[in-house]
This record gives sequence, C-alpha cells and structure tokens, in this order.
Amino acid sequence: METIHRLIKEGSLLKALFFLGWPIMVTSLLQSAYNLADTFWVGRLGTIQGAESIAALSLVWPVVWLMMSFAQGAGMAGVALVSQNIGAGDHARANRIAGEIFAMFLTFSVIVSIIGFIGASHMVDILSPPGPVNDRAAQYLRIIFLGQPFMFITIAFTFLLRGYGDTKTPMYVNLVSVCINIVLDPIFIFGYGLDWGGFGFIGVAYATVFSRAIAAILAAFILFKGSKGISLTLQSLKPVKEDVMKILRVAIPSSIGGSGAALGFVVISALVARVGDGMVPLAALGIGNRVTSMIFIVIIGLSMSLATIVGQNLGANNVERAERAGKLAMVLMFGILGVASLILWLVREPLIGIFTDNPEVIAEGSRFLFIFALFMPFFGVFRAVGAVYNGSGHTKYTMALSLLRLWGLRVPLIVLLVFLLAWGPVGIWWAMGISNVVAGAIAVGFFYWGKWKTPIEKPVIARVKHD
Repeated sequence: METIHRLIKEGSLLKALFFLGWPIMVTSLLQSAYNLADTFWVGRLGTIQGAESIAALSLVWPVVWLMMSFAQGAGMAGVALVSQNIGAGDHARANRIAGEIFAMFLTFSVIVSIIGFIGASHMVDILSPPGPVNDRAAQYLRIIFLGQPFMFITIAFTFLLRGYGDTKTPMYVNLVSVCINIVLDPIFIFGYGLDWGGFGFIGVAYATVFSRAIAAILAAFILFKGSKGISLTLQSLKPVKEDVMKILRVAIPSSIGGSGAALGFVVISALVARVGDGMVPLAALGIGNRVTSMIFIVIIGLSMSLATIVGQNLGANNVERAERAGKLAMVLMFGILGVASLILWLVREPLIGIFTDNPEVIAEGSRFLFIFALFMPFFGVFRAVGAVYNGSGHTKYTMALSLLRLWGLRVPLIVLLVFLLAWGPVGIWWAMGISNVVAGAIAVGFFYWGKWKTPIEKPVIARVKHD
C-alpha cells in the first residue's frame, strides 16, 4: 500500500483519481447487478405473483435506499478521519478511530434492526393502501431489517478501507456477496437444484441477508486480522468521548445529507406521479434515471477517490496539492459529463427504446434526456466540491449543498413550473436541469470559499508533528 500512498501524496493526481476510482465504479455496477438479479427472479413467480412481487420490491425500495444512504453518509466519517490520520502518518490513531466507527455502526445497526422489524408493517401501510402487495412488502422488509447489522458492517468496512486508500478489497468482498446472492436467488425462491419448492417471494430476502452475512464475516475478519492496512482490536472498539463527538460531527451531517437527498427523490417521484396520467412521466423519469445512473457511476467513483486524496493530503499538511486535486476533478468530471451529454443527445431515442416500446414514453423519455443532458456537466462540479468537503471532514457544508439542490431548488421548481405555471412534464425536466446548474455554481463558490482547507483532525496532526 506504500505505492498508493505515494501516488496519493506525490504522484500524478489524474492517475490517483482513476486508480482509486475504478474499483468503486465496479462496486457500484455490482450493486446494480444485485438489484437486477432480485427483480429478474421474483418476476418469474407467475403473471400475478410476479407482478405483485416486483411491485412489493419497488414499494419498499425507498425505505431500503434511505437506510443505505444513511449508512453510507455516516461512512464518510471513516473516509475523512482515517484518511487524514494516514496522511499525517498516525496509523495508531487511524486504527483507533476506525475501531470506534465500527463499534458505533454495529450498535446503531442493531437498534435500527429491532425498530425496523417491529415497525415494518406500519412503514408499508404509510407507503401504500392495504392489499396483497403490502403483505409481501412487509414480509420482505422485516427480514431485510433483521439483516441490517450485516449491511452496516460491510459499509463501515468499505469506507474505512477507502479512507486508508484501499478500494480494491471492498470491491472483491462485494463481488463475493453479489455472486452468492445471484446463485441463491433461484434456489431460495424456487428450490432449483434441490428437491423442494423454495420459499417463494420471501426467498429473495433470505438470499439477500445470507449473502450480506457472508460479506460482513469476510469484512470483520479482514479488519481484525489487519492485513489490509486497518487493524482493529477489541480495545480499539472502546469509545473515547472526544473521538465519538468528532465522529458524530462528521457523520451526522453527512447522514442527514444522504438520507435527506434520498427522501427528496421519493417526494419528486410522488410529484411526478401526479402529472397528467402519471404513468408516462413516471416511466420516462424511471428509464431516464436508469440511463443517467450508469453514467454517474464514473462520477461517483471519481468523487469517492477525490475524498480520500483530499483527506490524506490535508493530513500531510499539503493543502496546495489537495486544492489542485479538487480543481482537476471539477474540470475532469465536467468534461466527462459533457461528452456523455453529447452522446445522449445523439442516441436518446434508441436508448429509451431499449426499455420500452410505448411511443409516448419514448417521446417523453427522449425529451427528458435532451433537456437534462444540457445541464448534466454541472452535476460533476457539484459532486467534486462535495467530495472535497467530505475529505476535509466538514460534511455540514456537503449536507447544505445536497439539501439545497433537492429541497431548496428542485422540489420548489417542480411545484412552480408544473403545478403553478402548468408546463406539464417538460417542467419537471427543466427543474431538474436548472437545479443542477444553480447547485453547481454555488458549489464552486463553496470551493473557493476555502472552509475545507482546515482538516477536522488538525489538532492531532499538530501533535504528531511536534512529537
């Protein structure tokens, strides 16, 4: 790992961004494969059961996504605090902080698991009127909540190692988990290869929890063995008040930003469903988001690697290099999404046509991609600045930007353009594009404001240097 640490602090910044970023991109693709496998197999339960099962998965997805967003937001504390201590050369403190974060994740996940298991039916009833879909959704959600500790452990492991500079090991662990899930889905749902009928729809939940359990066991083994840079012991799990307060100062805003954004997308979907007959714009949005989310995988990978680079260089007191990394990433992400936008303009109709043969949805989806792509490069700038602040540990500014983009700009613009000015579906697409431009411009201002240049672990760095 010394090679990657030298690359982060001394080598080509462009190479460092992609070297750290490509495994994160692969991990995101694996997560997509995870979800597609679940949908594929439950859809084969029969015409009625299959449709109800897919609807059940779709119904509870906002709850699952909310929990994942919250955990991943909290994981930014691992990236920021571990990367800064590694950059400062204080590996002992990096391990101690990592242990405390791991313990906090485990404790919180158990609480979430208990509350979620008890309240699963109530959550589903809030999302949809009673019916057969609700029964399936509640069953699925109860089992998923029981497995929350496994998900939280794996997410903690992923972000702690990313802070250290190792993005490949989490990728391999996620690959194992996805492969197990893909193999177990048909076995647990239908009993394929075995002399029994399977669990039916609920088998998909058992497969998910089992595969996550294997990933969590592997993750815990690697962390406690200490073979990949971060080394945990039972002693390192013991909380220190000052450390806990610092971790919470980084984790809480990041979690609020992540879960608040996830909730914002749920609200936007609900608003879109009320435009016209609801079906066409909602289908256009869903397909358009699938297309753009595949492009954004590259941006997510680069932004996560940027957070590690900024954190380690701030820890090494090399603010100038961290600033160069931020500027390079802004230009790079803007350029990548600029090229992607041109491609989308050229092939937007055939792309939408891959997912549907409905002419109305194809027309509306093409219109969405045309308008959204005009402003898409600014989203790259937005993500780059957010990553800089995440790496510095000042996540309250990332939270502010994230909530502003969705709750302060996008949702009000949709209400204004669609419901007050009666623009129809096209108002949704313009609202999404304009919110990215304004948020991107504000993010640039945040970057040059420079609050991120003071790392949250500065007192520790000073002590290490003095010693």
